Amino acid sequence: MTNPQNKKVRMTKLLLKKSLFEYLAEKPITELNVRMICNKAQINRSTFYLHYKSIDDMLNSIKDEEISHFEKYIESIISTENEYQVCVGCLNYIKDNAFLFKVLFSGNYPDFEVDYVKCVSKYMNNNLMAIQNIYESIFITAGCLHISKYWLDNGCIQPASEVASQLLKIISKHL
Repeated sequence: MTNPQNKKVRMTKLLLKKSLFEYLAEKPITELNVRMICNKAQINRSTFYLHYKSIDDMLNSIKDEEISHFEKYIESIISTENEYQVCVGCLNYIKDNAFLFKVLFSGNYPDFEVDYVKCVSKYMNNNLMAIQNIYESIFITAGCLHISKYWLDNGCIQPASEVASQLLKIISKHL
């Protein structure tokens, strides 16, 4: 049976996250404060502070959670798929979570980009392309990141399969 307290905590965090991201779609984090986020979420500030120390703490928690979800997704497909299918799957994951990735890829959260590059590089080295040089994998992953951001910023108009083909063509030219 699900603990009602856990459900309430998840709901509270979800409301706070939604509120934060609605603001982040409009303005930089430097213009936000806890009161604004709590008012929008209709939650007391004391409740916010039960879960987070600050807005930065909240954002770091969200970032870590999203990287963890992304890693679990990659792990779930990597053993059964080839490079192309994994690339398409990752692009579709980004597209399916477009609002979240747009905010986190906005340039205001370089830690997210660094963690994303590390996450994808790890799987490229270990499972996909067997790239032995960490510098190559980071370079390639950073390129993939920026192509993904460009694709996302332009509304994901091209199918993920086309973008994946282009990415792999570029990568294969340089390996």
